[in-house]
Amino acid sequence: VVSGELLPAPAKVVGSHFDIGRIILSVRFVINASVSMRASARICDLLALIQGLPSFEEPCHTTVQNFILRIGLYLIEHHTGFNPNRIWIIDHTIAAGTTKCLVVVGLDLSVYLQCNRPLEHRNLEPLALIPVNESNGAIVHQQLVDLGKRKGLPLAILSDRGSDLKKGVELLQNDNPDVISLDDIVHLVSRLIKKFLEQDDRWDQYRQANCKCANAVRQ
Repeated sequence: VVSGELLPAPAKVVGSHFDIGRIILSVRFVINASVSMRASARICDLLALIQGLPSFEEPCHTTVQNFILRIGLYLIEHHTGFNPNRIWIIDHTIAAGTTKCLVVVGLDLSVYLQCNRPLEHRNLEPLALIPVNESNGAIVHQQLVDLGKRKGLPLAILSDRGSDLKKGVELLQNDNPDVISLDDIVHLVSRLIKKFLEQDDRWDQYRQANCKCANAVRQ
C-alpha cells in the first residue's frame, strides 16, 4: 500500500517462479549489503515468515546465485562498453569436470581513485566469462587480446600470478609494454610465507591447519 492505494501484484519474470520484487531483494542483499548468498536466502525466508508467506516460496542460495549469474551475463553481453581506463582483475574458476572459466572484471580508474574503503561488488564491471577445457600462457594471451579489442586494453592487470595467467599477461606486455602487471596481495603474501617457512618441519602441519580453517569458515 502506497498513499492509501493498493499496488498491482508484482510481475512474474518469464521462466521464473519468482516475481521481480523477490529477485531484486535477494540480489541486493548480496550486492549492496555484502551478505552471502546463503544469508540472502535466509533473510528472504525470514521476511516471508514475517509477511505470513510460506517459506518454500522464497529462493534458495543456489537460485540467488543463478539470479546474479544471469544479471552478470546480461552486463557482459549488453552493458559494458569500450574503456581503456580500466584495471582488469582476472582469475580462473574452480574446474567443474574438465571445464573452468577465465573470469575478468573491470575497475574504472576514476572509481578506484575515489575509493577510501575496500572495493565492493558495485565498483566492478563483469567483462568476460570464458569457458575453457585447457589453459596455458598462449591461450590466456589470446583471450586477453580478444577481450582488449572489444573492451579496450587495460591500464593494469591484477592476478594471483598462476603460471598460465602470469605467462599470458607477460605475452600481452610484449606488444603492450604500458600495461602493468599487479600482484594479488593475498597470494603474494602467501608465496612469501611459503618461501620463508617451507623448510620448517612444521610447515605441512601448519598448511593443513590453514586448509581446515578455510573450509570451516567458507560459505
